[in-house]
Amino acid sequence: MSKIVDAVSIVITCGNEIYAIQRQYHLKAFPGYWAFPGGKVEKGDESLFIEHPLTLGIERKCPTN
Repeated sequence: MSKIVDAVSIVITCGNEIYAIQRQYHLKAFPGYWAFPGGKVEKGDESLFIEHPLTLGIERKCPTN
């Protein structure tokens, strides 16, 4: 069974524009793939949690590993 890894992504907009990044072509996984910024959740990231009406009900937690 595969290990589940907590990850996050963010969609940044400005007017009618959406910010996305293109992954480097030399990367082994998804080279050249267009994606939204984000990544694996690290220990300590919970300190960056933002209190906002959109985050109501979301548990602020720290990964176990």
